Amino acid sequence: MDEQQLNLSLREIKIPAIRYFPEIGSTNDVALEWAKEGAPEFSLVIADSQTAGRGRLNRNWVTNRGEGLAFSLVLRPKLNEKIPLFSALGGISVCEAIIQTLHLPAMIKWPNDILVHEKKVCGILAEGHWEGAPSVVLGIGINVGKGSIPESEPLNFPATTLETELDHPMDRVKILREVLKHLVQWRECMATYEFFTYWKEHLAFFGKVVQVTLVRKNVQGILKGINEEGNLQIQKDDGTTIVVEMGDVQLRPIP
Repeated sequence: MDEQQLNLSLREIKIPAIRYFPEIGSTNDVALEWAKEGAPEFSLVIADSQTAGRGRLNRNWVTNRGEGLAFSLVLRPKLNEKIPLFSALGGISVCEAIIQTLHLPAMIKWPNDILVHEKKVCGILAEGHWEGAPSVVLGIGINVGKGSIPESEPLNFPATTLETELDHPMDRVKILREVLKHLVQWRECMATYEFFTYWKEHLAFFGKVVQVTLVRKNVQGILKGINEEGNLQIQKDDGTTIVVEMGDVQLRPIP
């Protein structure tokens, strides 16, 4: 992966500017600063190696050189567009790209992961900046090569890689191109009926008993779907439905 290859591969997609780094701490940090400087929508920050990436709840996300995809996009939110829907935008785009390009059974684990065979293959982090010109930076990390999962790192959820699932090497730039192509398309219909329908149809653990770990308590029930705010709907044993907002939560299936 290099800047020339990226520019050539992405020339037909609506990407106005690219900043490529052989190694970087966090693509989101660079993209947030770029956004403050006025970077236009769909400006892309990408690194071959990421040493200080982060996921939701400040978890580490390391991208080993030549193995994973780590990139961030600058997006300019429209009136009333909410950050949770930007996480969904990333999830829908990655999910559809994996299904259509690689023919793997990808699903969206609320709020911001992509699973293949109920194992995490992608994490997404949306971060907002509201001073001056509002912006949302959408960070996406995809486990592509078999070496993209650090052996020494404790895992909060079972993980896999695209190469593991397909048992052959993958072209990271091709995967990037497909994700960005779908993301640009879905950006045009964020928060529409089509957007929510796709999200619900590809929602991991739908109809199954799950446990949601909140700040002070655990909640168990049947995962019934999401509402128009992007919040999770859980039906408890007594028949009542609770709404879980994005935040300090963890979602797990119950065996």
